[in-house]
Amino acid sequence: MLRRYWQPAALVDELSGNRPLKAVRLLGEELVMFRDDKGRYGLLGRSCPHRGTDLAYGRLEDGGLRCAFHGWLFDIKGQCLQTPAEPADSNLCRNIRQKAYPVIELRLLHRPKFTHLCF
Repeated sequence: MLRRYWQPAALVDELSGNRPLKAVRLLGEELVMFRDDKGRYGLLGRSCPHRGTDLAYGRLEDGGLRCAFHGWLFDIKGQCLQTPAEPADSNLCRNIRQKAYPVIELRLLHRPKFTHLCF
């Protein structure tokens, strides 16, 4: 039931700096949140579908998150973009998807500028 609702996963400040990547656990599921080079946020399953490697140790490059073990590259929607060990004409990466969840950034007001509030 709770999976149908938006869940807070990280602070924006946690995804800033040289390596905007953070391992998170939401509703008992191990995930990794990252910001790509275009500033978009992604939330993927933490285990790479190839060999189960922890994507929290991956590299952010080429518009996505690259697995540190075999180099598979995933975008923010979980689509595999590259499988470096495969031949150039291979269609393998077209059929591979990592579990992914949509992410939105919310900025909340801390102090309203109103002198009176109506409920």
